[in-house]
Amino acid sequence: MSAKRAAFQASPPKLNKPATPNLDRLAANGLRFTQVYNTARCWPTRAALLTGYYPQQIHMDPPRGRLPAWTRLLPHHLKPLGYRSYHSGKWHVNGAPRVIADGGFDRSYRLEDHDRNFYPTNLWIDDVRQPPVARGGTYYTSTALADFMIGCLKDHAQSVAGRPKPRARLCQDGVPPASRTGPMKTEGGPILECGSLLPLLTRGLRSATNPR
Repeated sequence: MSAKRAAFQASPPKLNKPATPNLDRLAANGLRFTQVYNTARCWPTRAALLTGYYPQQIHMDPPRGRLPAWTRLLPHHLKPLGYRSYHSGKWHVNGAPRVIADGGFDRSYRLEDHDRNFYPTNLWIDDVRQPPVARGGTYYTSTALADFMIGCLKDHAQSVAGRPKPRARLCQDGVPPASRTGPMKTEGGPILECGSLLPLLTRGLRSATNPR
C-alpha cells in the first residue's frame, strides 16, 4: 500500500508526523519493504509491481511493445487461488494494454486521458470503450473511480455471501484530489499529470462470520 496522499513532506518541519492509526494497523499485519527502489516514473513502476520483474526485463523501460509472452501479472497468479481482481483508474501498463484480456483482472474501469478530470473522452469499462463524458455535468474522475470500485465490492459481497472468498482490488486513480486547483508541487517542479503515483493493492477475506 502506498500512502501517496499523506504528503508528509508538505508539512512544516517542526510539526510531528500526522497520526495514521488505520495505516499503522494495516502495516502491523503486513510486510514492510525497508530497502526498495522506485523508478520515479509511472509505467515502469506499475509494470514492476504487477509482474515482479525489473522493467528492463519486460520491455517497459524503455517501453518496447508488448510484454514478453512468458510474463504474468499479479491477477494471473491470484485467480487459481480463488481470488477475483478489480481495477479502477489509470492503467498505463503499455505492454499489457487490455486490463482484463491481458492483465487478468475480472473487472476494470480504465481511464486513458488523464488530463480531463471533468469530461474524459477515452475511458474503458471491462475493455470496452465508453462514450465521451459530456461537458458541464457533475462527473469527476476520482468520484467515478471510487464509485466503480465500490460497485465491484458490493457485487462481490453478494456473489460470495455465506462463504469465504478472497478478493483483490487495485485502485490507481492517477488524478489530483478534487480540492486541488493547480499542479502538484514537488522539489523537482510541478507534476501536472500525477503519473508517478503508485498503485494501491489490498486484499481481504469476506464471509458471513468475517465481514471485512
